[in-house]
Amino acid sequence: MSSDHTSSESQAFYVGYLPLPSPHKRFVAGLVSLLVVGMIGMGALIASTQRSPGKTAVVSVEMGTWSGTVYNEPYPMMIHDDGSIHLLMGMGKFSVADTAAEFEGLRCEVDGWALDRSNRRAIQLDMSDTALRAVSGKVQPKPIESAASGSIELIGEIVDGKCFLGMMKPGDGKTHKACATLCIEGGLPPMFASASQSESGQLPLVLVDGSTELPSGVLELVGEPVQITGQLSMFGTLPILRMNTGSVQRWNGKSP
Repeated sequence: MSSDHTSSESQAFYVGYLPLPSPHKRFVAGLVSLLVVGMIGMGALIASTQRSPGKTAVVSVEMGTWSGTVYNEPYPMMIHDDGSIHLLMGMGKFSVADTAAEFEGLRCEVDGWALDRSNRRAIQLDMSDTALRAVSGKVQPKPIESAASGSIELIGEIVDGKCFLGMMKPGDGKTHKACATLCIEGGLPPMFASASQSESGQLPLVLVDGSTELPSGVLELVGEPVQITGQLSMFGTLPILRMNTGSVQRWNGKSP
């Protein structure tokens, strides 16, 4: 009788309106298990080949409050009593330059969310009308920008200072090019991420032809490897990279 049962299983035939024969059940279960294990393994393999998005962070999911002196140029920022600087940015892809201009040189408080990468910090302001408010009417003198260094040549990428500091991962590369372009067009600060620098690199703010607005010829190179020639200066603890439109070119793969 056992041999008859084995013979019937070996000759099992699938019929759509009848229960699935035992041999077919075992085959499907094994195949599904194999596919699941294979997909998990393939996912792990693909993930292991991806580059690190960098040590970026939204410091807290809860809104915080900071105090310091606000200046609007070269980009909206708050300088704290210890000399450290937070760049000030709006929600979405928008600058807060119009708002910050009203508080130039005044000691203020600001409500928002902090971003941090490689000691370069920013605050995304809350949307309330009182997110930036003066606590003193005495105007503080603006720090003096240091003299620019001699000409330097760097290879790297122009990135937007909000996403790159932690609002998105990754916040650079061609996959982020469209977003970075819109952020910079909206007035968010461009930064230069040098390919030769580690995570502790300076990440200077970028000024082109003395302006905070990138000309179209430079804007189209955002998110791509570029080779630049410029001068580096310091605004307090904030490095500024100044360059001309013609000194920014796509990188040809050769070291400067």
